[in-house]
Amino acid sequence: MVEIFYYLINVLLTPFLLVNLVYRCIIAKEDYKRIFERFGIASSKRPVGRLVWIHAASVGESMSVSSLVDRLDAAGYKILLTTYTTSSAKIIKSKYGKKVIHQFLPLENFFAIRLFLNYWKPDLAIFVESEFWPVIICQAARKTKIISLNTKVSDRSFRRWKKYRKFIQIILGKFHKFYPQNLQAKSRLQIMDIESIEDGGNLKYSSKPLTVNKDLKEELIRQIGSRSVIMAFSTHQGEEEKIIEVYKSVQKIKNDLLLLIVPRHVERSKNIENIILKNGLSYAIRSKGSRIEKNTNIYLADTIGELGTFFDVVKINIVGGSLNSKIGGHNPIEPAIMRSMCLMGPENYGFKEITKDFIANNAMVRFRDKKTLEEELIKLLDNPELVKKYANNSYELVRSMANSQKKLFEKIIGDIE
Repeated sequence: MVEIFYYLINVLLTPFLLVNLVYRCIIAKEDYKRIFERFGIASSKRPVGRLVWIHAASVGESMSVSSLVDRLDAAGYKILLTTYTTSSAKIIKSKYGKKVIHQFLPLENFFAIRLFLNYWKPDLAIFVESEFWPVIICQAARKTKIISLNTKVSDRSFRRWKKYRKFIQIILGKFHKFYPQNLQAKSRLQIMDIESIEDGGNLKYSSKPLTVNKDLKEELIRQIGSRSVIMAFSTHQGEEEKIIEVYKSVQKIKNDLLLLIVPRHVERSKNIENIILKNGLSYAIRSKGSRIEKNTNIYLADTIGELGTFFDVVKINIVGGSLNSKIGGHNPIEPAIMRSMCLMGPENYGFKEITKDFIANNAMVRFRDKKTLEEELIKLLDNPELVKKYANNSYELVRSMANSQKKLFEKIIGDIE
């Protein structure tokens, strides 16, 4: 009865979903050229053969399944990868090429998801991390076996689960199997009386190294020369001001210091440029082709798909999102694979278990505030061997954890059969 009531509400809300979609097009949050995909209307032909549908909401999740994609591709399966964000679509094209068919996730709407499922007819559906769309999940379960991979249950989500326990249990009960990313997620699923749980481990540990542009790498090394360099990657609003303030303090001691800023969302580039100007610092902007000169204080790398090259060049990184309580940090595994170390701020709830692993293995530096960040940076800049030690430890940790993921992929292929 609860499920039927939700479907009724969902259908009645269809006009409002359409209005919201038009608004998102206007503010460039949707790709208007591919807008029909959001209605479940395919823009690509379904390939012949067994098809695995993987849904990964955004950039991080879509990159975390790279090793799984390779394994499925090698086993002869066709792969449909859906995401929600426009930025992820661009990266997927360059990352996966013809290995996957990319489509935008249909709206959380009864009619859209029915069109989508009837066309693609997946043999298995995989939802990555915390993607629990009631209509999409319920309809997908009618057509195929669905699993939740790298299941993540945040504090906020768990509070909501307990508040609407019966409804959530209906949704979770549609899954054939859960592979939680950590013990906390496993425990919370068990509290919701879910039994179809198997140990999975964090899928992000199986991430492949990001692409390195050798020409760009060589050019950056030439431009940087012998200068000391640090990077703040995947930064969010409110973080650049704090990081620049720390940079200015450290620069008084390390006057040749260069700071690279790689924002999480490149459309914020102009805003960050204004912050740099207010601080009276010289800068170069990657998207404008500006060069790093001897007097350049900050290099604003506002491009997509080049982070791997920056990790390969810069070995001291401040994790974006870790100075913002609304974000809770970003993934330190990607730089670790490139033998590049990280400093994680006080806000790490998005990667709490991974951060614990890194700290336990002496593979990361934590800082509490701007003052401690300043102190840690000075210590690292004075000691290249210490930087190398952290970087090597982080690399070895990720490599050892990635080996355990091979058994997980074997289980997933078994789920298809």
